[in-house]
Amino acid sequence: LQEQAHLIKERCHVVIDAYDINRKILVDGEQLLIDYLKRAKLDDKITVSIHLNAVDVHRAHLKSNRYDFILMGNFINEFEERDEQQRLLHRILAAWSDVHTKILFLEPGSKKVTRDLQALRDQLIESGEYTVLAPCLHQHTCPLNLTAKGDWCNFTQDWCAPDFIKDFDEITDLKKKYLLLPTVSENF
Repeated sequence: LQEQAHLIKERCHVVIDAYDINRKILVDGEQLLIDYLKRAKLDDKITVSIHLNAVDVHRAHLKSNRYDFILMGNFINEFEERDEQQRLLHRILAAWSDVHTKILFLEPGSKKVTRDLQALRDQLIESGEYTVLAPCLHQHTCPLNLTAKGDWCNFTQDWCAPDFIKDFDEITDLKKKYLLLPTVSENF
């Protein structure tokens, strides 16, 4: 973004509804975003309204709202059972998505979580309501779920982090040396 800041001709306003059971995590995330926009000198071009919702989305009534983009970060790994993951995801999708919503799952690259994502991907495709955009380019059952019950699809990609990621790394003291490619789904 910093490199393309000159391309932003008009002020842009972004509205974010953030959900987590832990209010402190929400406040930390809000501050991280504000710090990043300042550091990248984008705070004069991009304004952000952040609504912090410290609720347990598993138990809370989800107010209907249609979002353009949903980031599901560390969602799958919070639930032991796949049926819990799938029930909650379907509640979230029913309340918050429409035909143009893009959803990005950002999860740890562990065997269990990846196997759970593979199963979730298959369920979304089987429903006929969603198209998976990545990392698999086909719209069929995951071959690993059919033949190799213990295997998991996980690969990394070396990369040269863009400046805005390096800025986040500096702020958070985390280093992203490689990528585990995520799964993204989109409603039809």
